[in-house]
Amino acid sequence: MKNFTLFNLLFWLLISTAFPWGGTGHTIIVQIAEQELTPQTKEEIAKILGKHSLSEYARWADEVKREERIFEHTRFWHYSNLGGKNYFTVATPQEGDAVQAFVKMYEILSTPQSTPYEKEMALKFIIHITGDLHNPFHLGDASDRGGNDVRLIWNNKKTNLHSVWDSLIIEQEHPNWKTYGEELYQGLKNSQRQKYVNSSVLNWINETNAVFSQNNKAPYLFHQVNSLAKDYSSLYAKDIDNLLLKSGIRLGSLLNQFFDPQSVSSQLIEKRNEAHLRLKSYWGKTPLKAIRLPEAKTHCNSLLLSP
Repeated sequence: MKNFTLFNLLFWLLISTAFPWGGTGHTIIVQIAEQELTPQTKEEIAKILGKHSLSEYARWADEVKREERIFEHTRFWHYSNLGGKNYFTVATPQEGDAVQAFVKMYEILSTPQSTPYEKEMALKFIIHITGDLHNPFHLGDASDRGGNDVRLIWNNKKTNLHSVWDSLIIEQEHPNWKTYGEELYQGLKNSQRQKYVNSSVLNWINETNAVFSQNNKAPYLFHQVNSLAKDYSSLYAKDIDNLLLKSGIRLGSLLNQFFDPQSVSSQLIEKRNEAHLRLKSYWGKTPLKAIRLPEAKTHCNSLLLSP
């Protein structure tokens, strides 16, 4: 592996803070979350991201994991190999998983003593990981890497099942997907919104797991003929819409909790914290050891932060 010089680091950081990250599902989720933010939350986030919006960083965590030196280890933060099983019955991998990464970022953003660098990194990761925890194939089977190894044809193009659920169904059902987040949000009833908000990460895992358990057999039946029928898209579009909406609403509530805590009920914060305590008890005496942010060099801090 080539030495990663200071010049390489500075060059990569400059382009990474200027490039607006894409990503269909994650962008929609962040768009929905932005509708939920209080004025104070928006102001505090602006202090961290500067002129950049949350939506610009919707897929940032996907992009940086490809950086082989300082972010390589974060590739494990995007999934948990549950395959429909209860989280508390699955061995926790030594390299960490999406649930551990979520809890770690939550703790950083909940701690006043966290440094500006830690807060920025945690913010960029949590807006992405929250979405991953609402995707059934990010909580899928290790045997096929969450559908990545399930090869198939989609509209005459080679792809895989994971990509179908990540983006392709959304793009087929909603060609103008860039405004779809707002449309989903506008159609949400307040009673349903409150139900989505009043939840912890354990509820999210259970709900996403249920969608995987109900729907994971049908894709493999389609795969036997090496092509997904057009009907497959409409068959699961509603499930995906619900997951996108849940994820966006919950992300917005989380960000309000971090940056405008008085806008969120103390009972809800307690519920979330209790779920994390239960998880940390399950993980053992040294939880979250694998979930570490890349080291911030003092002389590079100004470049590690968004302009």
